[in-house]
Amino acid sequence: MSITSPAARVPNLLSWVRLPPLGLDPFFFPDANARRVVRFNKRYFDPVASGTKTTTIRYDDPMALGPALFVFEDDAGHRSLDGLVTDVVSRRLDQMTDDDARLGPGMRIEDLRRGLQSHYPGLPEDAVVEVVAFKLLATDR
Repeated sequence: MSITSPAARVPNLLSWVRLPPLGLDPFFFPDANARRVVRFNKRYFDPVASGTKTTTIRYDDPMALGPALFVFEDDAGHRSLDGLVTDVVSRRLDQMTDDDARLGPGMRIEDLRRGLQSHYPGLPEDAVVEVVAFKLLATDR
């Protein structure tokens, strides 16, 4: 009596899957000039819309330069703004200075670190974060 493994009795599943020709997958064009989505808490709508908030610090949320749609999560009005990510700089959180973080008047780096650790539970003190600069684009909405 011969013993056949279960895997040998199941047809090769990959033979049933049709893959697009190499290089034609529409999801893998990182250099495309596509508008990216940047998510914000709804409490930041007014500061972003007025131009007083022009930077954001992100952890494990890669940002790309270029056109962006700023989406304000959990906002009853589903508000969004058209913008442009103008600069992305990586910094270690424990080595970041006020200048690196582009803090506004009266803000301290210690407050920023505490806020980030509250927003990202378990954020390591030596985490690498991205300082993302942006601006709004004029729209005809």
